[in-house]
Amino acid sequence: MNHERPYPASDLPEAHLRALRLLASDVDDTLSTDGRIPSDILAAFERLRRGGLLIWLVTGRCASWGQALSRYLPVDGVVAENGGVICRGEQLTPLADLSLIGEGRSRLRDAYEAIRRQVPRVRRTDDNLGRLTDWAIDRAALSDDEVSRVADLANAQGLRMIASSIHLHLFAGEHTKATAVGRVCDELGLRDRREVLTMGDSTNDEPLFDPAQFPLSAGVANVEKYLPRLIHKPLFILPRPHSAGALWLLNRILVCRGL
Repeated sequence: MNHERPYPASDLPEAHLRALRLLASDVDDTLSTDGRIPSDILAAFERLRRGGLLIWLVTGRCASWGQALSRYLPVDGVVAENGGVICRGEQLTPLADLSLIGEGRSRLRDAYEAIRRQVPRVRRTDDNLGRLTDWAIDRAALSDDEVSRVADLANAQGLRMIASSIHLHLFAGEHTKATAVGRVCDELGLRDRREVLTMGDSTNDEPLFDPAQFPLSAGVANVEKYLPRLIHKPLFILPRPHSAGALWLLNRILVCRGL
C-alpha cells in the first residue's frame, strides 16, 4: 500500500486482524474519552486476551501509573513515559539511560526551571513524583507557539521534548514508544511485526506509525488534527474519535476472530 496518507478503517484486511498476536495502544484520548476508559473497552480486552491476543498499553503517563494500570487492568503490560519504562505489574524495567538526566532527574528539573523563566505559563504535572525518566509539563494552558518555544529551549540544553495531547515531556536519550514496543516484541519472540497492531492519537505516537517498524497501525479519528505534523502517519484512520474509535476497532477484531 502507498503510505502517503491514511486509509479508511473499512479497508483493514480481515486476514491481518485474525493473524494479530499483539495490540499496542496509547491510552489518553485513544482508549479514553474525557479522561475515562469506558468499561466496554476493558470488557473487549478481557475477551481478546482469552482468545490469545496480547494487550499492551503504551503511554506517556508516569511509571507509577504504569504499575497501577498493569496490575489492575486486563492487560499484559504497560510501556510508560513514552518508552522510558516497561511495567509488568509492580516490576519496573527502565529502558532510558538514567545517567543522562542526573540523580533524581536533576538535569530535567533544572531545565524545567530555566524554561519556566522564559515561558511563564509552563506548569509541571502533578504526577512528576512518580516519574523515573522524564519531566512532564501540562499542555492545556499553552499555545502552539509556547509549545514550540519549550521544544527549542529544551533542545538548546541538549534535551528532547515530545508532545502528547495532554502533556509535554522533557527527556534525554533515543528511546521512543516504538523502541520500547520493539523490546517487548523481541522478549516475546514476535519477530514478524505484521502480527502487531499499534494504535494512537497524537504526535508522541508517531514512532508507532512508522511502517518500517510496525507495518500495521491505526489512529482514532482525533489524530487527524495532527496529521500535517506527522512524517509517519497511521496506515488506517478509525471512523470515530477517542474511545469510540478504539472500541470500533476492538469489536472488529473480535468479530474477525470469532470471539
